[in-house]
Amino acid sequence: MKNRLGIRLFLAGILAAVLAGCSGAEGKTNPSDSTIEEENGEQVEMPKQHSAVDYTVVDGIPAEKGTYAAMVLKDLDNPYWKAVKEGAEQAVEDINSSLGYTGEDQVRLTVDGVRAAEALEGEDVDAQIDTIDAVLSENPNALCLAVIDRESCTAQLEAAAESDIPVILLDSGLKDQTAAQAEAVCMTDNKKAAAEAAQRLCREMGERGQIAVFAHEESSGTSRERVDGFRMEVREKYPQAEIVNVSYETEEGIPVKETLEQYPDLKGIFCTSGTVTREVLEQLEKAGREDLLVAGFDADAELIEAMREGRLWGTICQNPRGMGYAAVTAALRASAGMPVDPSIDTGYVWLDQKNYREEKNQIYRYDC
Repeated sequence: MKNRLGIRLFLAGILAAVLAGCSGAEGKTNPSDSTIEEENGEQVEMPKQHSAVDYTVVDGIPAEKGTYAAMVLKDLDNPYWKAVKEGAEQAVEDINSSLGYTGEDQVRLTVDGVRAAEALEGEDVDAQIDTIDAVLSENPNALCLAVIDRESCTAQLEAAAESDIPVILLDSGLKDQTAAQAEAVCMTDNKKAAAEAAQRLCREMGERGQIAVFAHEESSGTSRERVDGFRMEVREKYPQAEIVNVSYETEEGIPVKETLEQYPDLKGIFCTSGTVTREVLEQLEKAGREDLLVAGFDADAELIEAMREGRLWGTICQNPRGMGYAAVTAALRASAGMPVDPSIDTGYVWLDQKNYREEKNQIYRYDC
């Protein structure tokens, strides 16, 4: 019950942003936009949705008996993707409970993805394409897909369309959205989230000083969106703050040492992913530059610990459980012939050294 309630609270607290964006710079749900429901005798906060569709619930979806939904993720080992899987599985549990399905009648979900070892070998994109091909050969009723490379998988999406298999993209879209042939894209508004990180970092810096940006692989759509959102916010609103360097992750790593040597007066750093944030913090510790303000992206256990120790100043925390739940909800709706919004914003919340200990924010951690 605790796990189920945690996911429900997580969905409720964040998915108020669905199709409307987050309410204000604080990234919090406005209490006036919420209602209270009873679940198993406990109060659960459920926000009013700004769309005709509420992606936090599966009630009312006429899924046929034995419906098969498939999900292919970027990574099966990362805490973020484990949380996505957890939310997706909760949605399937809820639809079966709602429809009273048991045994072979149950809606079922398979979750596949790339293992960390494959990613380290540089074979993650090919491995994912092979996985998608295998999944499509099983003829699922719907496919939820998080692509590793935004320029890949076009042929697989075309094959899904030819077989009338609705596809819900999650976490990121494709380079050519017109050719994607997907029913919906379920993801964080990366530009808006990065803009908030820029706003908070610049204010903490006194709205002046040098900033470096370290980003994950350039082929990733989320990476580019976060860099663009951060850069635009600084350029338009903080003229005395200067982004002196933008570096993308490569096989050689992240050039933190070189950047520190070139810009000794650096005051702030923005990282676009959890992996990059962890690497940057490690290199700053080796360089003895833990005085720098670091704004990260994601909030797994290691980053929360870094925040507790004072090495990480703040981070954008996404909603992976809510993303998994909403993606499956959209997939079940699409497979049942119900309308689905083409863009589903799953929201985010800002965590920093002032608020990460608050009880209401504990469910945002990706390892809980």
